Amino acid sequence: MNKKYLIDNKEFDSDVVMEMFAQVFEYVGNFILGLSDDDLLGNIYEEYDFSYTDLADFRLDILLDNGNITEEIKVKAQEMRNLSEKMFEVGVERSVSFIKKSPEWRRIFTLAEEIRKFLGITNTI
Repeated sequence: MNKKYLIDNKEFDSDVVMEMFAQVFEYVGNFILGLSDDDLLGNIYEEYDFSYTDLADFRLDILLDNGNITEEIKVKAQEMRNLSEKMFEVGVERSVSFIKKSPEWRRIFTLAEEIRKFLGITNTI
């Protein structure tokens, strides 16, 4: 039986937290670089921007505690979240060309691909 966790005053089990975690990786990774400019921007600024917060430390701790992820995946997810926070700050350029050239975005995509591989996610949008 899965443990229950209180998140934002709602009770969740680890399976739900895992689903939320995995869903983040439907929106980010190298695969989005092949999308149209509008779809790429939409994926990042309308989908990923609102889901990357599911990489919060307390959620990662739940997943680690339940054996859903490894310590290595937790560290990668934390780095990905921290870089994402930086990229979503006010004043950071929001263009396709910036996303494609930015070392930070490239690192986010690389980390996402490594986590996608761990999760067995091979689908793209």
